[in-house]
Amino acid sequence: MKFSLVFHSHETFDLSYGLVYIPGTVWKRGDEELVIMSDERYQMGSITKLLKSSPDIEKYQAPQKECLIIAHQTGHGQLEDYNTLLEDLRGHGYNTTKASFKISEIVEKEEIPRTMTKTQCEMLDILHLGVNPYKMEKFYQERMDLIFGNGRDWHHRSLRTLFDYHSSEYNSTSMVEKVEILRAMIKEGEKIGAIGMEYAAHYVGSGRNDIAGRLSLSVADILDHTLKDGESI
Repeated sequence: MKFSLVFHSHETFDLSYGLVYIPGTVWKRGDEELVIMSDERYQMGSITKLLKSSPDIEKYQAPQKECLIIAHQTGHGQLEDYNTLLEDLRGHGYNTTKASFKISEIVEKEEIPRTMTKTQCEMLDILHLGVNPYKMEKFYQERMDLIFGNGRDWHHRSLRTLFDYHSSEYNSTSMVEKVEILRAMIKEGEKIGAIGMEYAAHYVGSGRNDIAGRLSLSVADILDHTLKDGESI
């Protein structure tokens, strides 16, 4: 990974910076290298170096000190770098917001439940969703079993019937059936966005990026048919 930091600033000023690895950590603004550090991993105190090299940040940033961190898929940065960067920013009084250009590996270190592997959890941008699967007692398929199968294996527990338009499960159920499944999930307090992220994490962690990648178009297909027919989810 590599990272972009966008500091909340006055409307006429842009405070965007990059943290890249070439191979040591380097603070950049556009093509300009502001601070070149020899460490291959992000070190606490590196934000201080950025602030000293670019006084515009403290001069033009908003009073509430907010920073957006964007994680990019490319680059040699690691999860530990992200966590240290986050801690460094918070230590300087910044409120942070997280984003990424993919289902991300951005998670904060917490105890991993028995039902999810670390790889699966790391695929989720859980902080952006406000849902932390590290704290979930049951993986989504187990929860589906409880809702639809009275605790036994439900035949649609994988949820490919909702999220994989290329699967036999999806094509063997009607749009009415799909909407009823979604209604039942929502009634039981499930959040469709969070379920979708768990689903994607499960298949990415299993090496099936192709299945995970069909999620958004499958949901869009259900919405197209539902709204066209005047149905309300």
